[in-house]
Amino acid sequence: MNISRIILVVVAATVFSIYGYKSHQFHQEAKQRRAEHSMDFLEKFKAYDPDPTDCQLNTRKALREKDFARLDELAAIYAAERGVPGKDRNNICDYFDVLATEGNKKTRIREIKVLEQWLEQRPDSTPAKVALAEILTKYAWDARGDGFANTVSDEQFHLFYQRLHQAVEILKTIPEDQRLIYPECYGEFITCARGLTIPKDEFKELYQEATAASPKCVDIHYSAAHFTTPQWGGKPGEWEANLRNALKSLPNDAAAQVYAATICRMIKWGHWHNNYKNIFKPANIDPKKFIRGLELLVDNTPEDAPIRIYYLTAMAFAITHYYNDPIASRDAYKAADWQYDLKIWHTEKHFDHSAREWFERRFKAYNEEIDEYESDGAHFILFR
Repeated sequence: MNISRIILVVVAATVFSIYGYKSHQFHQEAKQRRAEHSMDFLEKFKAYDPDPTDCQLNTRKALREKDFARLDELAAIYAAERGVPGKDRNNICDYFDVLATEGNKKTRIREIKVLEQWLEQRPDSTPAKVALAEILTKYAWDARGDGFANTVSDEQFHLFYQRLHQAVEILKTIPEDQRLIYPECYGEFITCARGLTIPKDEFKELYQEATAASPKCVDIHYSAAHFTTPQWGGKPGEWEANLRNALKSLPNDAAAQVYAATICRMIKWGHWHNNYKNIFKPANIDPKKFIRGLELLVDNTPEDAPIRIYYLTAMAFAITHYYNDPIASRDAYKAADWQYDLKIWHTEKHFDHSAREWFERRFKAYNEEIDEYESDGAHFILFR
């Protein structure tokens, strides 16, 4: 065999070896991508049904036993955790929810009497004042009802205004230093002010005063946003612009977290009832800031805190809506152990129709155009 034939054989063998290696590599990568785009995870989804938190159990126990000193002690503990990374910063929200939100029209009078007893025994208790003002505000709306103004009788309006004024008078007795510890009182001021139909300029001044005192309090921003929606006479996009302006004084990461948490509250209470139709329009919401804020909230929240599932569900929802990225959205649910919070999705049926079916369509298309479905998830810090 001459030299040229030997060289030819060696070259041919090398080419076939390279081709074989590349072919093997391609098939291995394709196999890996198929595993990545498998739809097996769809069977793992389940609605999140959290057990009561220690905060909720402790607060309910103290309230049931009328241990008002313990209620003040718990409030101080949970308020001190607000904004601290690694702490369940939702505890202070759960605390006031137990005191003022878990009841209904039938239980309202009994709850008001208990809070009045608390104030009789401990007249300087700010948590008692905040909770009583919140319940009186709800009691006012019980009288008014949810109908349009032309459906509300004079007697209903009389009770509505009377109870709101009672709430305002209680809030006015809270010292300024206590308002900084429990800025929820500003949220109640804003709610009462809107119910009492104060002029728009005064409402805006009240919001500015509240955010100057406590710019990180989501309750303040939510109350102002809620009452600036078109449902309450606001212009489309007005509450979003007000929220962005109110957060300008905060560092970027802090502003992003408050921004994201406020939008989540708007979703929780209004989106599925079509009250805030512009919530997910990209022209009004900054998706990068929203998702960045959610990433930080998740990163700074204990793994066993129920609010973590809530933030991860919101993140998956936002990634789906703004980036149409099934891989990153799936990974958010994976981080939540495949659980989704119904405070974001409202019902299991809604989740199945809007999320599960979307995943099925997106992953099914893999066999036709795999490149189209390469994840953009590297942009999301949580999944790097």
